[in-house]
Amino acid sequence: MTRPVASALTALLLAVTGLAQAQTPRADGRRGVTATIGVGRGSAALTCAFCARTGQRSYAGTLSLERAVRPGIRAGVEIDWWWHTASGVTRSVLAGAPVVRLYPSGSGGFFLKAGVGIGRLMSSSDEEELGVSAVTGVAGAGYELRWSQQYAAVPYVSVVSGRGGTMRLNGARITAQGGLWLLQYGMALSFR
Repeated sequence: MTRPVASALTALLLAVTGLAQAQTPRADGRRGVTATIGVGRGSAALTCAFCARTGQRSYAGTLSLERAVRPGIRAGVEIDWWWHTASGVTRSVLAGAPVVRLYPSGSGGFFLKAGVGIGRLMSSSDEEELGVSAVTGVAGAGYELRWSQQYAAVPYVSVVSGRGGTMRLNGARITAQGGLWLLQYGMALSFR
């Protein structure tokens, strides 16, 4: 992980920690931070003017921490990941972003999410290491299937997409217009 990506993720986690320490009542009457951990499948690809843009399917997941800021609106931070290995090549995506979840019906479980952060795609083998970091947008949707005040199952789908990042092969710059794309879906557990 490069220093800019690590610094950005650290700043995001510190911001959420500050939210958690405030512990003011949430708009829906409950206190505290909601954590969501999800695992599923995803497809990721390197994007650039000369890239094949073929997605590789593999395991993906998400982790988010958030709290209500108004009725029907939650804000926090989300980290998305994807990992694939085949034929001696390991590919991975790690992205982090502050996100906002909007609940259109207010009290219903359906939500839309959006955010902007930083993402990194790495591809490495014994001989080569290719990587790109870029400003990324996150968009998605899900539905909270609450079974108690503390727990909910959350089927979700999200897209992480970024462009305009410097792509490097073994440290040498290839292009300043590299990017990444990740589509993921799965089931998450949300708890307060």
